[in-house]
Amino acid sequence: MNMSMRLLSSAFACPTSETKQYRNVNFILSRSSVRVSSFVNKDVCNRNGRNTRVCCQLMHGHLEESYERKKKLQVSLQKPDFVRTLLIDNYDSYTYNIYQELSIINGVPPVVIQNDDWTWEELCHYLYEENAFDNIVISPGPGSPACPEDIGICLQILLECRDIPVLGVCLGHQALGHVHGAQVVHASEPVHGRLSEVEHNGCQLFHGIPSGRNSGFKVVRYHSLVIDSESLPEVLIPIAWTSTSTLPSIGSKVSDKYNGHEVQTDQSIFFDSFLPEAGNGSSNLIDYGQTRNARVLMGVKHSTRPHYGVQFHPESVATCHGNQIFKNFREITEDYWLRYRSLHNKEKRANSNGFKC
Repeated sequence: MNMSMRLLSSAFACPTSETKQYRNVNFILSRSSVRVSSFVNKDVCNRNGRNTRVCCQLMHGHLEESYERKKKLQVSLQKPDFVRTLLIDNYDSYTYNIYQELSIINGVPPVVIQNDDWTWEELCHYLYEENAFDNIVISPGPGSPACPEDIGICLQILLECRDIPVLGVCLGHQALGHVHGAQVVHASEPVHGRLSEVEHNGCQLFHGIPSGRNSGFKVVRYHSLVIDSESLPEVLIPIAWTSTSTLPSIGSKVSDKYNGHEVQTDQSIFFDSFLPEAGNGSSNLIDYGQTRNARVLMGVKHSTRPHYGVQFHPESVATCHGNQIFKNFREITEDYWLRYRSLHNKEKRANSNGFKC
């Protein structure tokens, strides 16, 4: 891992004066109707003498905004100037590439914790008592979602936080499949720094992004595990898949044949957004009997929850339209909470008039 990135992770650099300030207090995220288990130990920044990687100054800013939003619960519905993300780091070298993207797109930097920094009680405290976050992003990482040491608290988030928008990237995507019963299996061959053209179903996560072969939507893949699309449960909907076999590796200029046509590919660009991920050899993983030209699942969404996953790396500079995916996830988050607030206000009006929805 890059040492400067690790220093950022341990010290958690706070936003500078140039960072966009928290302005709009009209976007209230009240979850008063949500019932969770009792919360413990509210002093989480230095719990039992253990220093977490959460910047207290930045965390305080998130909490301060939450208090202001609660006070303004009755204001008119409108979208916010910022979105507050909790970014779960699965001990990945380039989590801060995602951090940088979200800082710009959300209007405020996300809070980063590693997947074993907080207990479930601490997480629930910030999510449901303090209302400190609007959504969660689960980073890539090494290992397997079937291994507790690799995935930490992420599985419980995907299972229990049904009322909070979540985006899983690579390992986070695999975790979304695993927690709902899909098989995460060894791919027929590892894909290390390869580009693939992707087709999608036009759902909101891919709004404004072209689809299919020769569309210009190419993504960076770096993984040896995949969700077996044949094992998807009904609650998970496939939303993206490869439309061609993998293209040549980044940085190569080669001639290759796809469906009988010779293609010259020049990908001689430099970037450092590849995330090292490999299966941990767990015995519960089986080989995926796909051919080189078989379509590989690249994205899923939950049928009733605002939970999404992508197998590729939108934070990579070589992924076309990756920035748009993060923008779309912000839109998904805003729309979700606006609908929540609208329903909440409707219920309050009905109750005040003696009716129940």
